[in-house]
Amino acid sequence: MAKKDLLICNRVKYSELMDILKEKECCTSDLRILNDFINNRDVIDVSGLSGNTTFIVPNDENNKESYVIKISPNDGELYDEYIVNNLFFKYGLAPEVIEYFSSNKDYLVNRFIEDECMIDTYFSVDDLARKLGSTLRSFHDLKWDKEKFDFMEAEVLIDNPDKFLNISLEHSEGFSYLRDYLKESHYKRIKEHIEEYGYLFKNDDVLVHGEFNPRNIFIKDGKLDKIMGFTDTHYGDRHFDIFYTMWSLAYYSKILDNQKLIDKVNQIFLDSYGRDVIDYERLRLCGNIVCMYKQNPHEVNGLTRKLKL
Repeated sequence: MAKKDLLICNRVKYSELMDILKEKECCTSDLRILNDFINNRDVIDVSGLSGNTTFIVPNDENNKESYVIKISPNDGELYDEYIVNNLFFKYGLAPEVIEYFSSNKDYLVNRFIEDECMIDTYFSVDDLARKLGSTLRSFHDLKWDKEKFDFMEAEVLIDNPDKFLNISLEHSEGFSYLRDYLKESHYKRIKEHIEEYGYLFKNDDVLVHGEFNPRNIFIKDGKLDKIMGFTDTHYGDRHFDIFYTMWSLAYYSKILDNQKLIDKVNQIFLDSYGRDVIDYERLRLCGNIVCMYKQNPHEVNGLTRKLKL
């Protein structure tokens, strides 16, 4: 299976949508809430590797508002994203959360961002590497007054500093696409490295996005406008983001099979981010932590198809 086949982006007719959501075991009361936003419109399936079902409800001549609806198969899984998204919205850095509710599944409805996704804006992989590097550095350089966080924000972002390190050590296997990128065939060796050098993992370096990739970064007038995808946002080690963003650059640019090109764009990315704060031992460690923390979804839960991984 080609890696590009994991990027789902298909239109689904409204006449089919409700039946598909029923098949996904969305209960009747939840469908009534969702239907208030969908309002007889066709939708665009943009589900990806998270294992969640995600689709865009575009505006039309009768409906001026457009939305992004995310459905998690696990009750409560989107709660952290809901809390952090609201925080970023207060600072004009994220789209507005319109609705969050949970039953047997978890639902998050955001206002759709009309700006361009970064992966659609910068067609040259070199340009994308430069822009991702500088944008990530500007994100990490944002100053936050943690004393002003409310209880829920602090609980999600600050109060569990060893979460990512501990979970990475609990897992016996990790995300195979990241393992392949690391050029490592055995998860055991990755875990051994984490166990030996885990003390280098910095708990309070910067605010880490967690999934800083071209699909979550939106551009307006050539500049960063909005950010999405806050499931793993936390105070931690900047190298967590740096590694994950370099991998996502290769993944979304479809160059994972070209190591020479990967090496080239990584150098461009690091130059653009700024090597003054790069610790290469911590970068290697965080690569291993990210690999073991992230898990292979059993399938991509798109509306139009399910892909086994």
